[in-house]
Amino acid sequence: MIQKNFLKILLLFFVGFISNILNAQSPGDIAFIAFNADGIDNFAFVALADIPANTSIWFTDNEWDGIDRFNNTNEGEIKWSYTAVLTAGSIVAIAGNAGGAATITNGLGTVTGSGLNLSPANETLYALLSEPISIAAMPTPGFLAGISNDLSGDGVGVLTSTGLTDGINFIDFDNDKDGFKYSGLKNGQHAFSGYLPKIMNKGLWQIEASIGGNILPISGTSFTIINATWNGSSDNNWETAANWTPAIIPTSTSDVLIPNGLTRYPTISNVVSVESVTLESGTTLVTRFSPSFTGIVTYKRSLVTDNWYLVSSPVSGETIENLIANHTFATGTGGGRIGLAPYDNFETTGGLRWDYQVITSTGPVLKGIGYSVKLNAPGDVSFTGTLHTDDVPIALTQGTLSGGNDFNLIGNPYTAYINSGTFLTEEGINNSNITSATLWLWNQGVGPSGAYEAKIAADNFKIAPGQSFFVEANSGNNVTFTEAMQSHQATETFQRSKPKIEVHLFVNDKNYNSRHLKIYYTNQATRGFDNGFDGELFRGFSNPFAIYSQLISNNNGKNYQIQSLPDSDIETTIIPIGVDAIAGKEITFSSETLNLPSKLKVFLEDRKTNTFARLDKGKSNYKVTLTQNLNGVGRFYLHLAQSALSSNNFILNTVSIYKTDATTLKVAGLPIGKTNLSLFSTIGKQVYSTTFESNGIKNISLPKLQTGVYFVKVQTGSGKINKKIIL
Repeated sequence: MIQKNFLKILLLFFVGFISNILNAQSPGDIAFIAFNADGIDNFAFVALADIPANTSIWFTDNEWDGIDRFNNTNEGEIKWSYTAVLTAGSIVAIAGNAGGAATITNGLGTVTGSGLNLSPANETLYALLSEPISIAAMPTPGFLAGISNDLSGDGVGVLTSTGLTDGINFIDFDNDKDGFKYSGLKNGQHAFSGYLPKIMNKGLWQIEASIGGNILPISGTSFTIINATWNGSSDNNWETAANWTPAIIPTSTSDVLIPNGLTRYPTISNVVSVESVTLESGTTLVTRFSPSFTGIVTYKRSLVTDNWYLVSSPVSGETIENLIANHTFATGTGGGRIGLAPYDNFETTGGLRWDYQVITSTGPVLKGIGYSVKLNAPGDVSFTGTLHTDDVPIALTQGTLSGGNDFNLIGNPYTAYINSGTFLTEEGINNSNITSATLWLWNQGVGPSGAYEAKIAADNFKIAPGQSFFVEANSGNNVTFTEAMQSHQATETFQRSKPKIEVHLFVNDKNYNSRHLKIYYTNQATRGFDNGFDGELFRGFSNPFAIYSQLISNNNGKNYQIQSLPDSDIETTIIPIGVDAIAGKEITFSSETLNLPSKLKVFLEDRKTNTFARLDKGKSNYKVTLTQNLNGVGRFYLHLAQSALSSNNFILNTVSIYKTDATTLKVAGLPIGKTNLSLFSTIGKQVYSTTFESNGIKNISLPKLQTGVYFVKVQTGSGKINKKIIL
């Protein structure tokens, strides 16, 4: 008898033990990923842990009282069960069928029970491991997950005593909408639990305000985790097993992670097939010899501030709607605009050239085309699609033909760095598809609002995956990124052979706006324009605050953010510095130098105050408050010399004369005081003469003259100068 009782107790213990194992799930082991309160009341969940065989899960939209029971059980109740293990990552989609039997529309298992009756307002759906009852009895085992379109809207919806926490394993949209579906990534995590915070991010959901059925169909594509991680411990070869953790070359079923912070990244030279590849920000993947690559690729680029960035997709097949679904973009005023905008250079008004998208925008993300992006908060912007494994041509557009401009926002189409020097030399020197071998990047880290920076071919700047930039079209032809331009690069730095001497001249205002000019001295440059060595100030938008230089020889009136000069006769080379700034603004000049010979010093000349300020010593600077608007050259000049200077020795050498249009001459660099200017034909006949008081710069309106060569004679108190011009 004792033995029988012992066996009975042991049997009861064993049954209880098995029951506890079968129901060992806890909140967060599943998560709702869809909710449709219209039509046949659809919902779906994903398993974020293996669900043991013969487990049952109940779903109900009855109200929980916050203590120990449901208020009633008059609403829907559906029981799901499965005789085998439901593996982590699996999705089960169910149609609640209000008033009828529930059915599984995607996934494994069976369902029984009465249909749900989900409401588009004040509705909550719970998942439990035991049947919901209305008597005073805590469900044991208890709650697994929940979703609500307005948890507290009915006055009784609470999470107290459920073990669920809003934003952790329960998601409350609090908006009384009809349909919700998670649209974020289903790959790229090392563990399935890593998806739970993403599912709890309401910015990664499709939300339907009035037609919940718009979320249908609910995809049954499983969530996956990384099962192959690149470590690069041996070399750059994708097909070296030692480069992988575990040490196995990925196969067609592998989900691959390329993590950041490594010294070597993979190069693919043969046919590769994988399930997916996720590249973290700062990583690279190079493809050579147009190999066949099969697999979905997700590339992430970290945006470390909530400023604007210029980005491009390094993969093919991404869409605007996916970008909107997978990111939380900043929102603007008027028309529901969001921080996602391609550039339209056909628009005649600068403010309209950014084509801001709205939350319902759709369409393809075009290959090699740039977009301006501003996230609601710092984070990653990601692009998902297929690799470009061959050359990528991009058609240029000339908006000047319709009153716009010729600047095109294009971008790196590869998951690898490209050398801007190679690209610019090919497209701006060997060919003339762009006006010069110059591109313009947006640097969001300059001052409080960012600024455009010129890069020239001689810089050999490395353009990162996901980075876009402006070029100026010289035709409607294609520019082409070739796969041979791809490279790995440890950091996004200024990788180039440095000119012998560099002077970086900065101007700042009290609002922390900062602009800069770069002067290079090299034996490859002249005093005139050198394509690939001189880079214009960006003209795609207005520059109310700017610093620049102009050419010393053959000045064409263009403003340069980068100017390269010969590394001989440096002390006699005086550079006109232009500044655009409004009256009343206090501005401060400073400089940085590289490879400056010890005998040379950097001086900024201010001809209005007749002073020279040394800028290369310690934290030296020159500060001035403007009494009138500045817009051009004529007041400030840069000198590299061994000792302090006098403007009388240099003034006439720095006068430049050029036409701004057919009937206007600009004379810059004049001394203060009375100036006589005369214009002569090639046979010596005087065709124009004027006298004026100069303050450094003068625009002169000419009479209508025949096209041809003319000579300009300028007489000042410091002497005279003659120039030849073509009108």
